[in-house]
Amino acid sequence: MPDENDNLDLEEQDDQGAPGKKGGGGLVKIIIILVIVVAAVGGGYFAAQMFFFPPAEEEDPEAEQAQAEAEPGQGLFDIENPPGVLEFTSPFLIRLRRAASMLRGEVYLKVSLTLEVASDEVREEMEANSAVMSRISDTIISYLASKYPEDVDTASWPRLKEELMGLINEQFPEAYHINRVNFREFVVQAR
Repeated sequence: MPDENDNLDLEEQDDQGAPGKKGGGGLVKIIIILVIVVAAVGGGYFAAQMFFFPPAEEEDPEAEQAQAEAEPGQGLFDIENPPGVLEFTSPFLIRLRRAASMLRGEVYLKVSLTLEVASDEVREEMEANSAVMSRISDTIISYLASKYPEDVDTASWPRLKEELMGLINEQFPEAYHINRVNFREFVVQAR
């Protein structure tokens, strides 16, 4: 039968079974756990910095100016080099598409607009060519006549301007491209 001294000898052995080293295995376990916790916290911090707080990109003034030039219609008005402005002598009166819910009546859009081009010289060339002006007028009328009344509400104006500008620009060489569409009058009326 084992006596109490045998139990005491078993308690004094560490994990490797070496007698006489009391409590040594517990300290190693604590150090290993601390190293794992520090590594996990450090890795979590690094991951959070990379995914939730990406590094700020350095601003390049030349790249910003190139982007502003590449995006027509964007940016501030240049007082020293004002654009040419195509103006139409009378407003466009356009019948909009009738929604299926409208049993009778028509909805009309009266719109006056100007188109900004690169310079007054370009504007003069375009105005002098009746085919150019006729094509622009036809594009404006055809585009807006394809819209329902709910498609031309105030909130949709930026989209309408961009789409109209794109439709006009795809018909002409880059020298005649429209840089901006400006509404001067925009009235929707049901009759």
